[in-house]
Amino acid sequence: MSLASKLAGFGRYCLMAFLLFMLLVSAALWYVTTDSFQQMVRGRLITSLERATGGRVELGSFHAIPLRFQVEVRNLTIHGREMTSELPLAHVDSMSAVVNISSALGARIAFHSLTLDHPVVHIIFYPDRRTNQPTPRQQGTADLAQLFSTSIDRLEVRHPGGHRPADRRLVRPQPRWRRAGEAPPR
Repeated sequence: MSLASKLAGFGRYCLMAFLLFMLLVSAALWYVTTDSFQQMVRGRLITSLERATGGRVELGSFHAIPLRFQVEVRNLTIHGREMTSELPLAHVDSMSAVVNISSALGARIAFHSLTLDHPVVHIIFYPDRRTNQPTPRQQGTADLAQLFSTSIDRLEVRHPGGHRPADRRLVRPQPRWRRAGEAPPR
């Protein structure tokens, strides 16, 4: 066998390996756009939120755009220890997040941007000094701060009167406290 025929054979193997690799990448890109992938990611998101918060999580709709590293969630509700007749612990009408590419495979999540449309948090103080805040189910590190151990380049919080970028100054609304069973202040 001559050197030219060995190189031609090696070139064919390299071409076949490259085509097989491209076929596998195309199949993976197709799979991440299917409903089964969306349902799998949705289930994992709900499970990890429930484990981290200790509450029951309801998710209206979920849509992941993997090639843009973007996630869109609508009607996210976290129920705590409150009764069914009371308002839930937390609710967000709509959330859109763009994950940094560098953290997509890492253990720590970093967002390029996070947009929350009309977030509402209700913490109820009961007469026996308990609250409606549940205990996280995560084993070992049960600190709720780890759920929010993220890096966010740009945070935007929208409310019905428009939106206010929150990356320069965080505006703290004054809490309106009330005991369970009391009428809300007017």
